[in-house]
Amino acid sequence: MEHLRIGLVQFPRDRQDLEGNVTRMLQMVSGFKAVDMVVLPEDWMGALVVDLPCYLEVMDRLQEQAYKGNFCLVMGAQYIREAEKIYSRGAVLHPTEGVMGWVEKQFPSAAIQERQFIQAGRPSQVFQFKGVNFGVVVCVDIMYPELVRHLALGGAEVIFNPSNVVAGRSNLWERVGSTRAAENTVFVVMANNAKTSYPDGRPVEGHSFVAGPDGTVLTNWGSTEGCFTCNLNLDDIRRIRERWKYLSDIKADLQKVVERFYR
Repeated sequence: MEHLRIGLVQFPRDRQDLEGNVTRMLQMVSGFKAVDMVVLPEDWMGALVVDLPCYLEVMDRLQEQAYKGNFCLVMGAQYIREAEKIYSRGAVLHPTEGVMGWVEKQFPSAAIQERQFIQAGRPSQVFQFKGVNFGVVVCVDIMYPELVRHLALGGAEVIFNPSNVVAGRSNLWERVGSTRAAENTVFVVMANNAKTSYPDGRPVEGHSFVAGPDGTVLTNWGSTEGCFTCNLNLDDIRRIRERWKYLSDIKADLQKVVERFYR
């Protein structure tokens, strides 16, 4: 597959209206046509902790849309309660086969005090759809280069970053995403909410973006809510890796690197 057509929702989240958010998201996702994959932001269901059965019911409703549109859906992540523990977790859905797997935030944010109530998540896996390998890092996990490098070494060509990032950090997120893309020669696709806020009132205003494997920011969707698409030319990865050997160098000498820097 030479091209991957990505769909992304920059979602106007209501912080407390769970059903309203779900209804609106279903409407927005149903509008995607002729896309291969769709990615949603983090916490688009609201600034809420939902029980696992509730999340699974929403997941089933979104699965119907993935089936109708024949696209793989990265559901973002949500605060989910399971067995008295809370995780920032999301499902990855195949259009016909259902749940491909789950992703979890591995390092809950200390800055916004998530660590006071959220458990550290498990390492993410590399998924495959239509012959394309991809991985997911949830929001602040993109600040840990080892997590993205682990997925790239595992074969990921596209890294999705479902996020809920305040406007004052949008430029920083774009620069970090561009760096992760270049140092691993992968695409990075960040999906953010819009027209919402943090509990302390700081605005969340979108600025979802796509960075190419040479670090170039291919698009930034500004602060407008809506559904957006972008074509990823996967040949760019192979072309750039012929010149930039960062990933292959690390892969060839990984054990030496570990021994040198982490013993």
